[in-house]
Amino acid sequence: MQLDHLVINTRFHTDDAAAQCAALGFTLTPRGRHTLGSINHLVMFDNHYLELIGLPTDGGNLRDEVLSSPFGIDGLVFQTDAPERTASDVAAHGFTLGPVQRFSRPVEIDGLHRDATFVTVRLQPGQVDAGRVYYCQHLTPELVWRSQWLTHENGVQRIIALTVVGHDPAALRRQYTQLGGNIETRVHADSASSRSMTSDAAFLIRVTDPGSFAMRFGDVAQYAPTLAPMPGAARHLPEDPSALRPGFFGAITFHAEAPITLARRAQAAGLPFFIDGLSIEDLHSAHADAACRVVVALPAFSTLLEFQK
Repeated sequence: MQLDHLVINTRFHTDDAAAQCAALGFTLTPRGRHTLGSINHLVMFDNHYLELIGLPTDGGNLRDEVLSSPFGIDGLVFQTDAPERTASDVAAHGFTLGPVQRFSRPVEIDGLHRDATFVTVRLQPGQVDAGRVYYCQHLTPELVWRSQWLTHENGVQRIIALTVVGHDPAALRRQYTQLGGNIETRVHADSASSRSMTSDAAFLIRVTDPGSFAMRFGDVAQYAPTLAPMPGAARHLPEDPSALRPGFFGAITFHAEAPITLARRAQAAGLPFFIDGLSIEDLHSAHADAACRVVVALPAFSTLLEFQK
């Protein structure tokens, strides 16, 4: 199955998240409001998107699954054009699903008000440690993919990967292979990266352990969620143990024409960042433009955004 979209949960701070993404050079859609009781902005690409989802602050009903989910990267959504069949296929792997759900949000196109309509198949909570996984059919894709939203000043062209972190990468790999159906699985034996990938040539799920994750993301890894210790392991717990996660979506990786552009925008916005192979002092040097990989942190949302050529 192909990626439909990834979700960052902003709860009641959607405006802040949208402002940070805009500062990084992304084009965002106008704010939308779902009939389920949530709001959003989208960062659109040719056949998928990133969703900043949140909750309204002006009253009205609140979407419980957003309210009860943690800040940060919280949703992996695959495309489906046959929700009922998808539900049957996923259930055959032993997953418990909620009822197929249809909902909408109003959009204004060329001065006319229309309803963008969706059908989703969702796993019941607690079956996937890292975050929510579901499947989405767009009944009105022409209202979501609009040409004015598909290009970005920062040169980012698409989402290419999601990093999933947990203590048992092999078990996670099996789980996500089942959830992705016909997605090819490739296991990389490179001990330095210690990661597994599930791919459909355009989008990868990178499964890694916490040590390898920390090595890959350097100083900015501290802004990702905190993984709960393995059972029986001695470890100092934070003041708020509820902040510990049994697994988490660690980073979203984008393909960018010039990753260094994102580092410069992050510096201007006051956001932490990491340049692979360069120090921050090299940011404006002549050879900085050759940088192939930059990671920007959104600390308030426990989110890492990785940009690579």
